[in-house]
Amino acid sequence: MSNLPYLLLLAVSTTACSDAGVLQLDSGGSGGQTSTTGDAGSSGPTTRDLGGEPEVPQGPCAGPSNAMNPFHVRTDGNDETGDGSSSAPWATLRHAVANVPDGAHIEVGPGNYEGEQALEGVFNDGVVIRAAPPYQARLRNSGPVLTLGRAKGITLEGFDIAHSGPGSDAFVVLIRDELGELGGADYPTRLVLRDNIIHDSFNDDLLRIDSGVAGVRIEGNIFYNQGPADEHIDINAARDVEIRWNILFNDFAASGRANASNSASFIIVKDADGQDDGIEGASDVEIDGNVFLSWQGDSSMNFVLLAERGHPIYGARRVTVQNNLMLGQESAPIRAPFGVKGASEVVFRSNTVVGDLMANAFAFRLNVEGDSPPNDGIRFFNNIWSAPGGSMQDLTDTEPASPLQDFELDTNLYWNGGEPIPVDSTDLVNVDSDPGAILGDPQLSAAVPMTPVWSSALGQFGGGEARICAAFEALVFEYGLPEPDGAGIGAARADVLPPHDILGHPRTGADIGAVERQ
Repeated sequence: MSNLPYLLLLAVSTTACSDAGVLQLDSGGSGGQTSTTGDAGSSGPTTRDLGGEPEVPQGPCAGPSNAMNPFHVRTDGNDETGDGSSSAPWATLRHAVANVPDGAHIEVGPGNYEGEQALEGVFNDGVVIRAAPPYQARLRNSGPVLTLGRAKGITLEGFDIAHSGPGSDAFVVLIRDELGELGGADYPTRLVLRDNIIHDSFNDDLLRIDSGVAGVRIEGNIFYNQGPADEHIDINAARDVEIRWNILFNDFAASGRANASNSASFIIVKDADGQDDGIEGASDVEIDGNVFLSWQGDSSMNFVLLAERGHPIYGARRVTVQNNLMLGQESAPIRAPFGVKGASEVVFRSNTVVGDLMANAFAFRLNVEGDSPPNDGIRFFNNIWSAPGGSMQDLTDTEPASPLQDFELDTNLYWNGGEPIPVDSTDLVNVDSDPGAILGDPQLSAAVPMTPVWSSALGQFGGGEARICAAFEALVFEYGLPEPDGAGIGAARADVLPPHDILGHPRTGADIGAVERQ
């Protein structure tokens, strides 16, 4: 591909994220608003609409966080005699968070920090805890590694977070409500995980955002190798959650683990216990501008799944999935890249699904189970579904037994390597259900990417990058950027475009898919 202007931009962006800095956005809240102060911002449920957000986000390599006169934590520090200065650092993150003033920055030095890091504190202006240099502070435990249960206004960035090994108890990172009555007015909020490597759970999810939590942002991280039958990110009856600019993949062999092909979806948005806890469904969730690759899981699962368990409620409500790049390969079967099992008010727009997926349905599966109500208000706009090698055997799984209410499919691009787009008369949705369907080659790479596993010994990811944002942009430019004469250039339905693309660039040219060609 001829990407010279974009490679020059990549070089500039890589410089921005290759120093001690990290992504600079506000430390919580909603609406994708940017901040130059690093404060905690504000929180609360949001209603996503087709008009997008009030401000365009800065992008995955936006520049450094400001850290004036930080407090210090080091492995040779002492919580009893230290004062948090560079000459007398503290020893633990928990002690540091409990003793800094509101608005503080905490720098954590290299080395292993063992045991559960249970961080507690309520900060109106926000506290930033940052590993310096990035990825050299390693948090390890044989149970929950990082927990945020009694916390507001905390940002954690630049850490390597993982289970110690087999036999660990559930979760690598757990965000749950321990502040008051579940579903009440007091709950964890304004929490940000940014620029972290979160990997290798041996029991359950890599990240669980649990019932009652609201106002969480997960941005610019790498996730890989969750526990058996569980997810990378599990959003369970939480609200106002943004998942942005992350790389999600599996490579069990790279971690010295056998792949049992029994891991679940990469991201799930659900309500595990229905109405039993007084909270009805996860809501106001935005999955925006992430890269998914290297599927090695259960063949019945998805990259992204909304709702499950068959409860008589909508397990997910007001969910936007946009600007994501989903890369497939023929090495492992997947049910469909995207699945919905009892959700309402869902928009799936401006995503790119490319590669020769071994998918039962190349685009999506929409069904219900148990007592779930019919999927309602599910909309697909301006997406690319491209199988360059002609591997698309079925477009959707949309059985008549799972009726759709208020469904819309319009102005999407379909490519099956020159072969016909498959039509299944037993499905409710086929390519002819799209009145604005575009049949043509978006001219995207069909190669299988290298997984960006972190090597602490080399100080780089699998593609040679030193920072997550550089690995992210490298994947986007190589696999998501269409050629100038690709079939989707300038062909999008403009009234339902997000205001920005996967890199945070303003959408000015109305291109279909995750990347707006500038």
